Amino acid sequence: MRAITQRLSLSVLVPVLILVGSAIYAVVERARPPAAVTATRVSVLDVGQGDAILINGPGDAEILIDGGPTPDLARALSRLLGDDRTIDLVVLTHPHADHLVGFIGALDRYTVDRLLMAGVVHTTGEYERFLEAVRDRKIPTTIAVAGQTYDVGPAHLEVLYPFENLSGKRVDNLNSSSIVVMATVSGMTNDEIRMTPFDKLRDYRRILPERAKRVEGSTFAIRASSFRLLLTGDAESDVEQALLNRYCADRADDAPCERLRADVLKVPHHGSQDSSSASFLAAVAPQHAIISVGERNDYGHPHRRALKRLERTGARIWRTDLHGGITVTFGEEGLSVSSER
Repeated sequence: MRAITQRLSLSVLVPVLILVGSAIYAVVERARPPAAVTATRVSVLDVGQGDAILINGPGDAEILIDGGPTPDLARALSRLLGDDRTIDLVVLTHPHADHLVGFIGALDRYTVDRLLMAGVVHTTGEYERFLEAVRDRKIPTTIAVAGQTYDVGPAHLEVLYPFENLSGKRVDNLNSSSIVVMATVSGMTNDEIRMTPFDKLRDYRRILPERAKRVEGSTFAIRASSFRLLLTGDAESDVEQALLNRYCADRADDAPCERLRADVLKVPHHGSQDSSSASFLAAVAPQHAIISVGERNDYGHPHRRALKRLERTGARIWRTDLHGGITVTFGEEGLSVSSER
């Protein structure tokens, strides 16, 4: 009798389960969101006369380049990062206060996995407090030298300058010690994924080092578009010329240079007269040029001559003093730039 009861119960239960399962499946199908967008955002923060740039990629991958001139950095980061309290890589391009001060308070709130810095001697109180905070938190620190590379999520960073280890050295002009970095960033969506043999995908290791997979004995990579961002700190004409001599010796003066070419240029030294030379801008050939600068600053930045040289490149010029914070997005629509105002 029990067997019959069980059989009868199953005969009733199975159709019910099928109906319920179908209904649930239909609801899930109907509620399923569109393909998730995997985008990386580069935020040039409006910090006044200084620099602070956050690269924020999928999977909580963050790179912070410079900290700005005021203690407000932590508040700005909280708006962008929410509850995430870890920054994978911090880059201090050079120890001038307008690139440094914001780091001091931010280190109280955020865990930093690695610090990249030039390491030059500078004896201001702000820099000493920063170094003390780094020591107290035992943050792993690397002295930047050209040729180093770092992979954080979808971003691949290559140090282009300085050419030598400057740790413990005194320099006449701190701007000449500025770290210059090329960031190559990939952007894709789930529905753009294609599987392509590695040997048919150019530069896959450089562009997508963490997305390589081996499937059933065959090696594949995910195809994605990539964009390049040149970050220059406060580099001036001497550094620009050194970069041209090192990486672009064989090119004509007015031609783009493959090693320096970038879709987006963070304009050197806030658009000072002594930066953004015509030959350097021709080598970079940017689509967008971003100037991080304070309103009515005491230095006359950006200088009208630098602006003229930028205008001649045909690049769209963005300024934090006029546009507020500026966001560069790499995603399903390619490259886009927006501003707060």
